[in-house]
Amino acid sequence: MIRIVHDDERFILTACGHANYAEKGKDIVCAAASALVFNLIGYCDKVEKYCNGMKIVCDKDDCEARTVFKAVTHSLKVLERSYPENILVTLGNLNDDTQERLQKG
Repeated sequence: MIRIVHDDERFILTACGHANYAEKGKDIVCAAASALVFNLIGYCDKVEKYCNGMKIVCDKDDCEARTVFKAVTHSLKVLERSYPENILVTLGNLNDDTQERLQKG
């Protein structure tokens, strides 16, 4: 399962895991989530990689940053509604405990 956490107080999004919807190269859930996350990476300032995922941090604090994060998060939530067995999107504060659980998988 892909696990996404969007810290709705700051411009931070973490993503980790695998969708396991289909075999490698045919996984449409993975492709959709990856496209959305990489779109966000293209906009943001910093990406931290860890064993099975990444943390995306945007230091911008303006209307455009809010719009980009909101659009990506909304699209990920739509994907989650269609494929609840393959992706979980959580909105909330990304504290150290949450980040540690994500890194461990």
